[in-house]
Amino acid sequence: MKIAQKQNQIVYKNGKTIFTFCLVFFLFLTYWITIYLLDGETIKSLIRPIIMDIFALIGMGYRESWTFDNKKQIVTSRFGVFPLIKMNTYAYNDIATMEISHFTKGYMGGERKEDPKKRKNRAHINLGLRMNDYELKPIEVIAEKRSAGMTESAATVISSFTGFPLTVDRPRDMDLNVGIKDL
Repeated sequence: MKIAQKQNQIVYKNGKTIFTFCLVFFLFLTYWITIYLLDGETIKSLIRPIIMDIFALIGMGYRESWTFDNKKQIVTSRFGVFPLIKMNTYAYNDIATMEISHFTKGYMGGERKEDPKKRKNRAHINLGLRMNDYELKPIEVIAEKRSAGMTESAATVISSFTGFPLTVDRPRDMDLNVGIKDL
């Protein structure tokens, strides 16, 4: 996710990568479906490409954003696929802190058994808003290697902009072993 700053707002939203990928895939499939239809193929023989084309069109409408508005003192979250976008609004005074917590997927305590062949036991970061009633509203959950410090940086920027206290359960691991297959 990326940060965009306006006058009295910070918007933390998904980037253009998903939209661009789905657009290219949609145009590619639409082109070849059209070529096949002009060559006399029936629609029945093109059901799978048409379904994939519809999914690419739906993927282009995916939206996820968090708007922090200092002027109105509200946080607005938008999530969904256009036109079915769910919007929630939270007042600044209902938010206790912005929180970063780290966890290992599939680990509940006790002795941790890592299986190097499986990727499920990887460290993750949870960025969220802790409400006054102790409920956590997750903003982003991402693998720590994939985040590469960007989630922590975004939390620092948003926290300093809004004035929310930032709580971090532990500092970021600086000695991550990132290999070619992780990129």
